[in-house]
Amino acid sequence: MPATPYYLITSCCDQSTTQGQFLIPGGGIVADGVYIFNGISFQEGTTGMWFYSGYCYQIEYLGTDSSSHPTAFNQADISISIANSCASSDCVSCELPDIPPSYSIYNCCDASVVVNLNVNITVCSAFDGTWVYEGEGYSTEAGFVFSPGDCYNFTRIPEGVYENAPDCTDFIISTRSCTEAQADGDCPTCDLGLQYLAFKPCCGGPIIYFRGNDATAYYGVREYLGTPVDGLENICYSIQIGNVGDGDIQDLPQYNALPFPPAYIEGVTFSTISIFSIDCDDFVGSCPQCVPPCYTLYNCAGESFNTTVNFSAYVNAWVTIANYNNAQSGPWLVTENTGECKDAVNTVSFVSTTSPCTSKCYTVTGEGEVTYVNDAYNVVTGYSPLEFCSYIFPIVSPGIIVTQGANCISTDQGMQCPEICYRLTNCQTGDVIESNTQSLEIYYLTTDVVTLNGYEGCWIVEKGGSCSCGVPVTVLTAFETCQECLPVVAYQFTNCENPSLVLYSSTDHSDVVGLSVLLDCDKNCWSVTQINFAPPVESSITILAVYDNCVDCLKTYYLLEDCLGVQSDIYTFTNLSAVSGNYVKLKDCDTCWNVTRVDYLPSNATADIVSLDTSYPSCLECLVSAPCVCSRIRNDQTTARAFQYINCNGQAVTLPTLQPGETSNKVCLISWNSVALSQGYIEYYGDCIDGSCPTPVYPVRHVKPGYNTPVCDAEKWDKITCKSSEVLYKMVLKSRYGISNCCDAPDDKWLIKKELIDLAALVDTNYTCAISTCGCTTDTCGCGCSSTPKTCNSN
Repeated sequence: MPATPYYLITSCCDQSTTQGQFLIPGGGIVADGVYIFNGISFQEGTTGMWFYSGYCYQIEYLGTDSSSHPTAFNQADISISIANSCASSDCVSCELPDIPPSYSIYNCCDASVVVNLNVNITVCSAFDGTWVYEGEGYSTEAGFVFSPGDCYNFTRIPEGVYENAPDCTDFIISTRSCTEAQADGDCPTCDLGLQYLAFKPCCGGPIIYFRGNDATAYYGVREYLGTPVDGLENICYSIQIGNVGDGDIQDLPQYNALPFPPAYIEGVTFSTISIFSIDCDDFVGSCPQCVPPCYTLYNCAGESFNTTVNFSAYVNAWVTIANYNNAQSGPWLVTENTGECKDAVNTVSFVSTTSPCTSKCYTVTGEGEVTYVNDAYNVVTGYSPLEFCSYIFPIVSPGIIVTQGANCISTDQGMQCPEICYRLTNCQTGDVIESNTQSLEIYYLTTDVVTLNGYEGCWIVEKGGSCSCGVPVTVLTAFETCQECLPVVAYQFTNCENPSLVLYSSTDHSDVVGLSVLLDCDKNCWSVTQINFAPPVESSITILAVYDNCVDCLKTYYLLEDCLGVQSDIYTFTNLSAVSGNYVKLKDCDTCWNVTRVDYLPSNATADIVSLDTSYPSCLECLVSAPCVCSRIRNDQTTARAFQYINCNGQAVTLPTLQPGETSNKVCLISWNSVALSQGYIEYYGDCIDGSCPTPVYPVRHVKPGYNTPVCDAEKWDKITCKSSEVLYKMVLKSRYGISNCCDAPDDKWLIKKELIDLAALVDTNYTCAISTCGCTTDTCGCGCSSTPKTCNSN
């Protein structure tokens, strides 16, 4: 059997059998991935694995070999799932359907038409055999008809999703064959007397069966000359005739499954050797020489040769041989060669069986075929790049590089390469994942960059790391570079006034996404959005200004500059077109502003609404309209300064130099310049009158200082009053809040002193008192009589 591709198929859903090795007919090699099965549900008979319509299955290519593997679905019945994942939304939910039993059915009189149908047998005792239909008539959507009184052969097959047959209650069910039911008179009589042809190769091998159309024309020993089809070769065959039901072909389904023989044309498709005998041994000299079996032997170094020496007893075994290159050598693996036996070496001979070569890990890169011996001693042909265990050095196509690794390790799954740790680095963030998923080798050898199930971004595949905490990963897609893997990020600029005008750029403009910009190329406003597709055409983008939205971008802006250079500039979107180029004053502000229209608002500026008061043709005319005030300045700097101001005629004037701390004379002015405002201490004394500062007005005292301190000076009176007030405050704190001093102080004296000076203040110091003498008859001053003269201030 020629080597064919085979695969490991794993169900994404949990079921009784979830995994197996299968063939997938229908074309070339199926790439690794997750696929949806779109065919009719069925159960594969050899493995018992179910294939349900709409369910997803993981397919992994294992290589090619000549072993017998069961067939799964055809390539035409599968399609790649979204995101190449078992979690794809287009995979049917993992809930097994409730499928009625399935049967293969044909009419006993027309076995050429066989259908698979689901049959409800829940209320019947159903058996394989002949069922007599007693219903009123039934037709499937595909056109298979159940007619009343007809007999049908029912054979149970693995569960699948098919059209429904009539309910089992519409049949008389028996285990008889169609022939037996006909003999019993329960079914219509049919003609089952068909013939078949049996082609037995004269060189040995399996018998090949055909339908017996014009069977007598083929009987005998004949050489086949035509194109090899249906297993026929250009050798002699002993051709016999059999009747359906009497020999190897037992019933109509078997007969109808047979191919038609090649058309008999003497000298073109067949050559007659004998029409009377069917014994090949009588015609060995008249038939082409039979080709003896061929064997191919492989040694550890990957050398091989063909031989027709009989090694049939040692196929897939390791042997030592003699007389190969005039020496004894081994081990050699013996394989059966079903192809061309080119350059056969027939001098060798068997010596003994021996131990196999050492299985080693190999990595191959490049493009082409790779032949090696797997852990089942099968010769496998795969396609580079690959990593695998082989008992021989790989035989490769030109240009392929082979790297030999360590000895392979025997595991429950066979020989495996030693575990390698892989380092996955995120293309954008630099994050690192360590993984021991060995299937990453294929991406390390080829594409280098992958996307992973459950992880954001693109990842560079490298070898390295310890994998002490390695995590398993599943590759979704592969790319050669990070740039190819990363999503496309570009930017679309839509004209604010005409949305049909669009510009594109791949340059990073992420800082203005969602905003509006003024472009240098046309001085128009454009809104900015991010897109995820490659721009159809690139534009050169230069941004002059950025705005929150199109409305702000489309506004006309004006710059207001203080003509004296004192105040900071102002931007406004108030319509000042009528005074552009003039000098204006704003309401409640004496500053004179020069108005200029600007193309755009600088990125670090904000615009406000302003209220226009008066417009002037020049800065001077605007300035002199301001009040003329009296002011002076003090130099608060550490060095001498000569400050400037604008006088009432709008002229710049420089004061004499002031030393640190020195104050200038008063002057009449409109404004100090910015240096004076920032470095000096300025005082104002009202509006000037006729160009001169107003005369100062000094306050008049209405109370004579010291009016209540008759017996002491003012300083002592202040001290006594303050001390006594503190004492009274502390008394309130203690009485109201319970707060007292830690150490008591002699506070009473201050209260007494306070009472004395308050009593003394009651005496009118301006009153003239007469002096009384001792012996006066009247006490004029109320001082009483005494030998000592008294005054009104005496104590």
